Parts: sequence; C-alpha cells; structure tokens
Amino acid sequence: MKTTALAALAAILGVASTAIAQSGFNEPSDPSSQPGRDAEALIDAMTANARVARDVLRRARERKHADEVRCSDGELSRAEVALHRGREDLEAMMLAIVAHDVPGAASAKYRLEMHASASRNAASAAKGCIVRGDTPTPDWTEVIVRIDPWLRGVDRLGE
Repeated sequence: MKTTALAALAAILGVASTAIAQSGFNEPSDPSSQPGRDAEALIDAMTANARVARDVLRRARERKHADEVRCSDGELSRAEVALHRGREDLEAMMLAIVAHDVPGAASAKYRLEMHASASRNAASAAKGCIVRGDTPTPDWTEVIVRIDPWLRGVDRLGE
C-alpha cells in the first residue's frame, strides 16, 4: 500500500513539475518559497512524530503498565491519523497547483500545517505517557479532553 501511495505521490509531483515547466513558470530561486518542498518537510516531520509515538508505545509495552500503553496507543493513533490526513492534503495541494487553483492550494497547505501541528502535539503528549521514577499512581480517574486548534475553526471555515 505504501509503495502504491509513494508511486502516486511521485507521479503527482512529476506531473506538477511538468505542468509548471510547460506553463513557462520559472521556479523561484529561494527554496523556502517552494510549497512542495515545505509540504514534504512537514510530511517528514510528521513521520518522525509518528515514529516517536511508536517508540513510546514500545517502551510502555516493555514496562507492562496498562495506563502507559493505553495513553501512548491513543497518542500514536492521533499521530498516524494526522500523518495520513497530511499526505492527503499534500496530494490535494499538488493537484490544486497543477490546476492553477490558488485558493485550493492555499486551503490544502493550511490543512497540512494544522495536521502537522496535531502530529507535534501527539508526539509531545506520547512522551508524557511514560511515568518517570516512582511517582505514585492516583486513586482517581482524570479525564483530559484535547481539542486540536484546527478543529475549533472547522465550523467557521465551512469545511
């Protein structure tokens, strides 16, 4: 599945660069202003965040603490969903660039950035799942509701 997805992504990127070259558009000399490279860097960072969460889950399983496993498993799920959605956003952004749909590309880039933020938050929260030292476990249940910042604005944006 990953090979197919990567092949499709490579094809999209190839189509995008071909379409840009055929349109006579000169790429800017500043690499930071190229949305494809920025987006790929975000995807790379999101992949690393998912790897961090996966490592934390592995450590929690080795320690055999059910609470740590449950917590880190949830954070790994958040990181992987953010990565999956980020890849979808990258694809949508590249298709919008090829179609010269500037608002569509900007919207996809914004969503990608929000998913990257959610991925960072998940990796950070995963690191907090492992109990350090001999901290006593509380006798109560604490529920923490996390709402990603990009979800708060979804209704206002009409998405």
